[in-house]
Amino acid sequence: MNFAELIKPYEDGGTQSKPVKRTLEGIIDWLLNKKQYPMEIVGGAVFIVFNWIATGGSFKGDGSYGSKGRELDTAIRIKCDELLRIRQTAATHEVFVAFYARHLRKYIIPTWKRRFLTWWHGRDLFK
Repeated sequence: MNFAELIKPYEDGGTQSKPVKRTLEGIIDWLLNKKQYPMEIVGGAVFIVFNWIATGGSFKGDGSYGSKGRELDTAIRIKCDELLRIRQTAATHEVFVAFYARHLRKYIIPTWKRRFLTWWHGRDLFK
């Protein structure tokens, strides 16, 4: 995947009076340093969005100067948010499962084991 070729239609940035060239390095720097996303999240989001562009997707913009590039930036940032939410949800589930397993081993299993053994030893086997 050639990122330089894929970003060409979206490289106009800034304003018409102060144009700036949008680059992949600039987008990654913006997401890492200004938006404070982790590197693996940014890499995944960039790959997903550029893979979508490589398979025929495109951003139309609203016709104003640099609007296509703004839509590209926004799409990558939204994808970063989605990937980060998935990662945080997985981490939350891991903490919950660890807590529940610890609670189960410490409180629930001994209680039911004691109740079962009391019942088992208290029944009359030779009726």
